[in-house]
Amino acid sequence: MYASSNNNSESNNAREEEEEDKDKEKVQQIDIRDEASLAKIGLKWNEDYTELLDVKTGKPLDDFEEMQKKQQEATRFDIAVRAMRGEFTKAKGKTEGEVYGEIMDTLTNYPVVYTFQASAKVSEEHDVLRLRRQIKETVETRCKREAIEVEIKPRGKKFHSFWVKISVSDSCEVSECIDLLKNLHEVVTCC
Repeated sequence: MYASSNNNSESNNAREEEEEDKDKEKVQQIDIRDEASLAKIGLKWNEDYTELLDVKTGKPLDDFEEMQKKQQEATRFDIAVRAMRGEFTKAKGKTEGEVYGEIMDTLTNYPVVYTFQASAKVSEEHDVLRLRRQIKETVETRCKREAIEVEIKPRGKKFHSFWVKISVSDSCEVSECIDLLKNLHEVVTCC
């Protein structure tokens, strides 16, 4: 029994050492002499190269221990104020509006069948059919493939919802189709 507990502790120690090695591999090494590497993480040197500065605020970095003490003493209010000042924002990050579908790309495996939904203010039957054809052609032209299904759903007397199912290859296609549909005269909303 004593020998088996030694074997278990040895295997646990071996696993812990493997995990530590993996953690060391995940740490990103940055050459602080390289200004491009520093810029990637939002830092730069001051004019006389004595202190590292935060690119966004222009302020020198606090030393690590001081920063930890401040974070431990911070209240929810302090954190909220810092967030409103933009201290937690990436230095050169892009917003969702600047990058097509960053969140959608993360959550979706392409190609995928996407349903475009456009709501429009049309009441006459011939206008509904004309707009259906126009929406379908717009989506098919941008995606360069045939729509799987096109559905019209009346929403009261003056509005109709048009649903177009089609296979898309990336989030850029989705965003560009939505932009094109929003440019159609009768379309009120689109997603």
